[in-house]
Amino acid sequence: GGVEVFGGAGDNSLATVDPLTQTIVANGPVDVAGGSGGNADGSIVSGGTQNIVNTNGGVFLTGGAGAGADAIISSLGAQSITTGAGITGMGGAGDNADALVTSSSTQSIGASGDITLEGGTGTGSDAGVTALGIQNISSLGDIALTGGTGVNADALITSSFDQTITAGGDISLTGGPISGSDAIISNIGAQQGCSLLSFVCGAQQTLVAGGSIFLSPGIGL
Repeated sequence: GGVEVFGGAGDNSLATVDPLTQTIVANGPVDVAGGSGGNADGSIVSGGTQNIVNTNGGVFLTGGAGAGADAIISSLGAQSITTGAGITGMGGAGDNADALVTSSSTQSIGASGDITLEGGTGTGSDAGVTALGIQNISSLGDIALTGGTGVNADALITSSFDQTITAGGDISLTGGPISGSDAIISNIGAQQGCSLLSFVCGAQQTLVAGGSIFLSPGIGL
């Protein structure tokens, strides 16, 4: 079967799976969602390495209706996520209700279907995949990032080290219709002369699409 981790209706009503190291194998959807309460996170968290294998049904993260009600899959160690379907991240209706897949180390994500990230309707409600280490993301389908309808509700894939993103189909980035609702694929470490926090100067960024790469600015200022 699948895995469901949903935040609650009350403020700070968390739902979390948080061992020191983690392996999850699911033959159904992995569905993580923030709740309607404030800071009512739904999360799958590892204090070390994290390995999630989803053979059927996809991986879904949806920010909640409550302010700060995040949907999170995260690891402090190396992270590996493999799905026989797609990965969908949607920012929430609540302000700062993010949908995030994050690793403080290396990150490897493989999807047989599309990878879709879309900012939410709430202010600052991002949908993102981020890593502090080497990042490898691949999809046999499309990879699509779309800024949300909320102010500063971004869709983003970021790494502070080497980054490789491969799609069997198209890679598309579409800005949203309102101020600051961006669609971003970023490896700031690839910029020469950088000196920001832990970002590594000279790190490599590689994007490969079996189809096309589309960049569409939004209409927000």
